Formats: sequence, structure tokens, C-alpha cells
Amino acid sequence: MNEILVVNKPRGLSPLQMIQFLKKQFPQYQNEKISYAGRLDPMASGLLILLVGDKNKNRNEFESLEKTYEFELLLGISTDTYDVLGLITAISPLQPNTLKQCAQLLPSFIGSHEQAYPPFSSMHVSGKPLYYWAREGKLNDIKIPTKTVKIKSLEIISTSLIDSPDLMANVVNAIKQVNGDFRQDEIVKRWETLVKKDQSFPLITCRTTVSSGTYIRSLAHEIGQKLNCGAIALSITRTHVGKWCLNDTIKLID
Repeated sequence: MNEILVVNKPRGLSPLQMIQFLKKQFPQYQNEKISYAGRLDPMASGLLILLVGDKNKNRNEFESLEKTYEFELLLGISTDTYDVLGLITAISPLQPNTLKQCAQLLPSFIGSHEQAYPPFSSMHVSGKPLYYWAREGKLNDIKIPTKTVKIKSLEIISTSLIDSPDLMANVVNAIKQVNGDFRQDEIVKRWETLVKKDQSFPLITCRTTVSSGTYIRSLAHEIGQKLNCGAIALSITRTHVGKWCLNDTIKLID
């Protein structure tokens, strides 16, 4: 078999879990070699390319394709994963002009720059993935690697405020969708403890086109650092990879 499958990965599953689901539900793929080209984090959804059989020989070509994402940038909260699947590390006060500052800041990210890998990622350092060093509290024992990424475009689609009840409902629902051991109980407890009921947070929906290997949650973290208020990616959706768009995808899971 020699095939390219362009699927719509739901939030909560890893690419490997998508492949396992495909093989379980569709017998014709059970004995086929299948890989994914361009990883999507469990908290990210959208377009995922699966390569079947001999198409795996061309994996590098597919992995190097330019990608477009839409993501929700939540200001005022920092986590150790740079998204909702992480322990809150800080909740920071916001200035009245923060949204204006954000709009003025985003163009400065366009172009090439060095991006550090997120601490909770599978990049290996000294023979172990970064998430091992992060979970063991040993990040100070290593040097987190960086890679050159290119931001082709970065624009704001919309801005809004999200209040604490809606935010917590979003977070709890997202975490419940995740399979595997990701500290879910500890994460939800930390969010429930630190996010006060009368708070609200700016939520900025952005669209960006980037080079292969760019971490959108790291981009969200970098924006928060530059604004001195912290930020995470509340949601991430990959809408395009090369010539393919979200409308081209097969929805395997409702």
C-alpha cells in the first residue's frame, strides 16, 4: 500500500494514538507501516498527515512543509508546558494597555529567530527526553536546546475576555480528553486553587504561518514573556500543511 492520509486530529490524542485508532478501526491498515509527518501535541487539533507503506520513504519532504495555525493566546497565566496541560507557575496582573502592546509586539516575531524547545517535549538531551528532566525537576542540570524557526506571518483575528468559570470549564474539558499520564489530577487541582472566581483574562485569537518544527505553545510563551504578563496557548488548530487545508481532512473521530 502506498498512501497519504490527511486526517483531522481531535484535541486530546497524540499522533501515535491516531495511528493506533486507524489500525484498530480499519483492518486494511493493521499490518501497514504508518507514520505521521509533523507532530501535533495532545492539546492541539487539526490537520495531520499520515504516511502509509512506501510513502514513509518521503517523510522528510512532508515534515519540511510550511504550516499554518490558528491559536488562542491567553494572557496573564503561565504554565510549565506553555499550554493548558500544565501546572500554573504564575498568574500576573495585566496593564490597561496590554492588548494594544500585544498588537504592536506581534510584528517583531516575523522572520527567523532561535526558539527554545518547550521543557515538556520529546526532544532528547543527554539520552533522555526533555519531559523527563522537567518532571524530575532537573532542568537546571542541562542546557535546553534551540532551533532556528521562521515566522512567515502572525496576525490577530479577534480579541475578547474570558471569565474564570468559562476558562475553568474549558480547561477541565480539555484535560479530560487526554489519554495517558499527564499529571491531570494535579493540574486541575492547581488551576482550581489559583484561578479566582471573579477574574477575567484577555483572549487573543491569532493566525500564523511558520516553518516546520515551530512550537506554537513556545511562541505563545515568548509573547507572554515580552509582554511581562505571561501567556499560554489555550487552544491550537493546524489549518494548513503545504497544499493541504483543514477542509481536505478525513474526520476519523467525532
